[in-house]
Amino acid sequence: MKTRNRIVSLILAAAMLTAVLAGCGGTEPETTTTAATTAGTTAAPTERTDTLATGSQTVIMTRSTTSGSESAPETPASTEPTGTAEPTDTTPSEASTEDSPAVSIGPGTLPSTEDTTAPSGGTETTALLAAARTGTVRDISGVLTVGSWAMEYYYASDSGLQSYANQISAVKSYLPNVNVYAMFIPVAIAFYCPEGHSGGSDQRAVMERWYDMMPSVVGVNTYGEMAGHADEYMYFRTDTHWTQRGGYYAYRAFCKAAGFTPNDIGAYDYAADTGYLGYMYAILKNSSVGSLMSANPDTVEKFKPLSDLTATVYQSPAMSGGYGVSVVNMDSTNYYAFTGGDQPLICIENASVSNGRVGIVTKDSYGNALVPFLCDHFETLYVIDQRYFNTDSTYSMNIVSFAQSHGVTDIIVEANAFNASASASTFGKMVP
Repeated sequence: MKTRNRIVSLILAAAMLTAVLAGCGGTEPETTTTAATTAGTTAAPTERTDTLATGSQTVIMTRSTTSGSESAPETPASTEPTGTAEPTDTTPSEASTEDSPAVSIGPGTLPSTEDTTAPSGGTETTALLAAARTGTVRDISGVLTVGSWAMEYYYASDSGLQSYANQISAVKSYLPNVNVYAMFIPVAIAFYCPEGHSGGSDQRAVMERWYDMMPSVVGVNTYGEMAGHADEYMYFRTDTHWTQRGGYYAYRAFCKAAGFTPNDIGAYDYAADTGYLGYMYAILKNSSVGSLMSANPDTVEKFKPLSDLTATVYQSPAMSGGYGVSVVNMDSTNYYAFTGGDQPLICIENASVSNGRVGIVTKDSYGNALVPFLCDHFETLYVIDQRYFNTDSTYSMNIVSFAQSHGVTDIIVEANAFNASASASTFGKMVP
């Protein structure tokens, strides 16, 4: 299971990263630093703390969801789980591989608050966010923590990037009249790594290099758009994922690339729930930062699509025997709020749009928070999680024939930084 792979990789990565991170405090079990960033890992973790000069710092952290060894996805639940579930997303490692479907940890404990307008910058923009980014910097078994914020190191693999780029380019060659877009999604350490510390590969440079490898495909400048909003609540502190607000800024970048006019963030119905503790908390709760994280849980912001939508989940490309799902569940208190979590195939029909655009989004778990914004611009949007197809125990999916049979005009390939450089991509199994 992904979670176990991820925890093992975290522990193994600590040894490999010692030399790289020597500047972060040497090799002693404890080191201390004051900066602006975040937290996290598991029982009996190995810690190193760093002491940095105090003073105001603007820290940019980018959250990397690494995927350990690729594994068969679990059967998706049709209802949102309650209590504490075992997380199954990604594993930090020097050369990352693709993640398996994620399971978020536990529902929130505080009542939801409904607003018609989202707060500017998010619910943690001011004092709370500043406090979360200020504190002791630690390396705990290969995870960088600052205060109550935990981030995974990110190391790109050029061979993995090239392999994935070749697969996306092949789709474009099979479908020359279809718009094909690549969306590289930075992970948190890209924007929030404390000064004087290395978060691994430069994700802006990695994104640009990846796009250069596939000149026939439109590369979406997600990093550029998101960097302009790094002072907002774009990533969870206790989870590996971005927030839906982070997804919104990536959506704006897509609109610029695709010729759509993005909706204003204040136009959406909005709700926020506090009390969310995610995957990083699950693996770090027994470390020295566990209590910090539990005392400062995340907030789940939710932005409801503007259109009249009908979303149906299917297990196979034949799309028979489906069941309904909310694109955004405004009552949910965790990452399952978005598309009900990871699903094999979702068909989202939009009764409010008549523009002839039919899209496919291929995705990892980051795509869940992105899709609700995209579906406002398509008559029909097919959301495909490639991890659920083309294994011995799952249905086959050929993305080219699927696109042809459904009159698709646009294909959006979303991949978080780890999956973009995965050495063995499940996306490639969908390409003839």
